[in-house]
Amino acid sequence: MSIETDPSIRYGFIGIGVMGWGMAMNLRQKIPKEAKMVICEINESRRNQFIQEVQSKGAVTVANSPKEVAEQSVSLFNSW
Repeated sequence: MSIETDPSIRYGFIGIGVMGWGMAMNLRQKIPKEAKMVICEINESRRNQFIQEVQSKGAVTVANSPKEVAEQSVSLFNSW
């Protein structure tokens, strides 16, 4: 899988549990800081912890469902 470097691309990630955390963190670090990343995670504390840890690497917004992530993203990843 190659990651586009175009900052206008919106990336979506569903599930930042044990396996997804590292994958989502790696993705946020590799995409341009200006690129938007949308995540869906049902565990509120896990979600908030992720957002806090990556805020210096770029913006992350929260979707309330996997459907919302898909609607807001061009590239979609999940850790299911």
